[in-house]
Amino acid sequence: MKKILIIIIVTLLLGLLGAGGYYFLSTSKAIESVVKEEINANALTYPESYKQYSKPKNDSMPEFYAIEDIVVNFDGEGQVKYLAADINFMSYYPELVAKEGDLSRLKPIILNNIQKLFRGQNFTKLNSVDGPETLRKEVLDVVRQVLEEHKIYPETLKDVFFVRLVMQ
Repeated sequence: MKKILIIIIVTLLLGLLGAGGYYFLSTSKAIESVVKEEINANALTYPESYKQYSKPKNDSMPEFYAIEDIVVNFDGEGQVKYLAADINFMSYYPELVAKEGDLSRLKPIILNNIQKLFRGQNFTKLNSVDGPETLRKEVLDVVRQVLEEHKIYPETLKDVFFVRLVMQ
């Protein structure tokens, strides 16, 4: 009777250990797949109708393209106001932001559209707490639209940053 009880207890313990091991291994595989997805977060999958870039390396740092010395006059509510900006464009795709990359080739169009956006601004709106952030998002949308028009997947441009934004 004691032998049967010992055999049952040992069998239950082995079953519990097996189930725990299975759970641990399946959980670690799930975590591993999430980590791989996060590592590849910089690589986009997009339709083939767009220009195809090489996938960025898993550990790649973002690269930047700068457009500097943008100066326009804009609505100062009865006074002439000037808006000056230097903008950095961030991407994980070097072919987009390299010195001879696609942003460089599209610079005249991008610059024209940004200047048009800036001229349409209002001093009171820009001078608000959220004004510069709203403008930054609008610049990102404008440039992504230019990319879209030229068959470049818009999301390859990750973000834009004002290095300098001055109103006077």
